[in-house]
Order: sequence, then structure tokens, then C-alpha cells
Amino acid sequence: RLVAHQLVKAANRGVRIRILLDAMFAWHSSTLMKRLDQHPLIEVRYFHPLARHDWLKPIAMLTDFNRINRRMHNKVFVVDNRVAIVGGRNIGDSYFMAKPSFLFTDADVLSIGPVVSPISNSFDRYWNSRWAIPLRVATRSKQADLNATQGLVQEMKLKLNQRAKPGYLQALSHARIGHDLINGVLPLIWAQATVLVDPPEKVVSIKKHRGAFLESQLQNYFSQARTNIRLISPYYIPQRRGLRWMKKLSSKGVKFSILTNSYASNDVALAYSGYQRYRRRILKAGAKLYEFKPSAFHQKRQMAQWFKKIPRE
Repeated sequence: RLVAHQLVKAANRGVRIRILLDAMFAWHSSTLMKRLDQHPLIEVRYFHPLARHDWLKPIAMLTDFNRINRRMHNKVFVVDNRVAIVGGRNIGDSYFMAKPSFLFTDADVLSIGPVVSPISNSFDRYWNSRWAIPLRVATRSKQADLNATQGLVQEMKLKLNQRAKPGYLQALSHARIGHDLINGVLPLIWAQATVLVDPPEKVVSIKKHRGAFLESQLQNYFSQARTNIRLISPYYIPQRRGLRWMKKLSSKGVKFSILTNSYASNDVALAYSGYQRYRRRILKAGAKLYEFKPSAFHQKRQMAQWFKKIPRE
């Protein structure tokens, strides 16, 4: 709601806003997205919908999982093609430390300069692809109507004051990064940068477009490694091909280190189960394996009844 509140305020100033959401869990915020999409300067699209009707989604999950499992995980925030933020952070309370039951340590990169253009282009490529469906089409919503959004800013502000924790809002008000960036006093690291991104076509064909995948693009860098490779990933499921790759690097004397989530810090039990069965084989392949473990909270996991006795740390 904090983000949406600022987006509506910007739209009311005449800023054009485009929001592209992966359709897998978009239903969580469908009501809010419909309200935002009513604004003439805000357009929402869903990427790669699971099915044409909501009631068909569970059936598609069971019968067409290979297609459905190919998602858009890109995290991009671009302003005026001058500033871009990329990284691994979703937009939600848990990911901005506003929900004490989870402490996700996501990393972002704030970028300015020439690198912003290819980041922006990557967004356009997904936005203009045939898999990006306008929300009004996907949900049969009404057309944009400024009158329907006139009171949205005040409505959202009222809800924020009622629901948001004062300590969190106070912490945000004291944050200096935005102020320092605008005033030119934020220290930046000036360096060469290259943008690598999966093509949107990955959702329909793996073999045909494999050479354009991020995995293949990264291989060009990995193959030139001489001493060590360090990898951080929230989910690491190497499969047999990845294990062979690590063994090959190890035989060349390249040290391979991986940092991924422990079960205590992982929010997707299914993804962890996929990684867990590879742990011993990763170590046998010669890699060093580290698991991230939250330490700020002593709370128990409440994701499902049978996980309640498993601590968060």
C-alpha cells in the first residue's frame, strides 16, 4: 500500500506508470491492482497467466506444471529512464522488513548512467511480449476512469495510518538514501556494467531459445574463471548438469562457493525440498556450501500446521 500510494500520487502529477506482474500470485493483490488500473495513467499487465478463468488455475497447476513453472522473476524499477533498481526483492511487507515473522535479506542495485537503458529495454521487451496480458482483458475490468480513482490517495493514506506500524513509518521517514540521491551526495561506485536477462520466450520453449538464456550468457564468464566463483542464490537446484559443471570446474582448480537459504530462512518449502536432496552431491562435486540463517528473531515457522515446531533460526 505504501508503494501504491506513491504511484497514485505520481500518476496524479501526470506521470505515466506501467506495472507488470507475474500472474502466478497476482490474485493476492487483484482488488488493489484493479483500482490502480482504473487510473488513466496507470496500466497493469499480468505476465503468463495460468488460465483464462480463476477456477481453472488449480487444474492447470496439476496438468500443465512444466509450462506454468516458467515464470517471470525479473525485478525492475525504472524512473524516467534515468534511475533503475534491480535485484531480488518482491514488493510486500516481508521483503521490506515490515513483517516481524520473516526477515528476508534481499539485495538491490541502484543504477544510473548508460546501464539504465538496457534495463529499461528489458522491461519493454517483456511488457510488449504476447504473454503480457492487460489486466482489463485478463479480469474483464472496466476501462480507465479518473473519477473512480479521485479518492484513492486519501483512502490509501487513511488505511496506512490505521494499519502501518508507527515505528516502521518513522524508520522510513528517517531513511536518507532518496534525499541523498536527489541532492547528489550519495556515494556511487562508477564502473563498467553489463545487463544480462532471460528472454520472455523462455515461457514457451526451452531448447529453441536456450542460447539466449541467462544460464548460457553466464557460461561465457564462468568458463573464463581461473581461481574462484562465488554464487549467491535464494534457491539453488543444480540438477545433474549443474553437478557435472561444478565437478569440471573443480578439476581445473577453480574453487566454487555457494550461499543459499537454509530451511529457516526459506519461504518456499517446495523449493527447499528440491535443493535439499542435492546438498551432499554439491559437496562431493568439490563446492563449498553455506546456508543463510536469520538470527534477529526467535520465532517459529507458521507456514503450515506440520511446520509449526520448526524454528525460524
